[in-house]
Amino acid sequence: KDLFMSNFEFFYLLYPIVFKELNKLVRSVFPEFDEIPDNLKCTILANLIGKFNGLEYYYRSKGKFQRPGICMCSLITVFDYDSPEEFLAVEGLERKEDMMRTLITTASDYMNIFDQIMQTEEISETEFHATIAILICQLDTTLHLPDRIQRLFDETRVRVFAELQVYYREELELKDFSSRLGNVMSLSTAFS
Repeated sequence: KDLFMSNFEFFYLLYPIVFKELNKLVRSVFPEFDEIPDNLKCTILANLIGKFNGLEYYYRSKGKFQRPGICMCSLITVFDYDSPEEFLAVEGLERKEDMMRTLITTASDYMNIFDQIMQTEEISETEFHATIAILICQLDTTLHLPDRIQRLFDETRVRVFAELQVYYREELELKDFSSRLGNVMSLSTAFS
């Protein structure tokens, strides 16, 4: 199949769509989200968008490439760490050299983590959904959310872990699921 190199312009055109879909996803995991004031909703979503993108790239990229440093940005676009100049191939971009240095540094750090995560064991669809829910609940502590709202996120995370353990015991009939649970926790922590 043909894939296209993502560029800076395309990447930011996707953000309104990603933001809208993330809003829907957070509401499905966390029904109380509608009760949160709009300014805090925006703060929470802004905190989650990078994590969500990273997890989505992981999900789309797992097992698809022969070499490290490549990730799927959408169904038809990829980012290749070895070709950052293609990402910045946009007319009128100011301070392109500065942007290139920042991109290379950030991409290097991110892709090192990303490539290590890509080596982890396969997880089931249920575990992937749990990872999404856990990631949503692992908010940056610098957000300084009101205790009531933070408690709702904490309660949701506890519920997800309890449901995941039921899944391991009843559906997979596992007695020892510590390594599988550890993989889910590692994956959610890596993207948070």
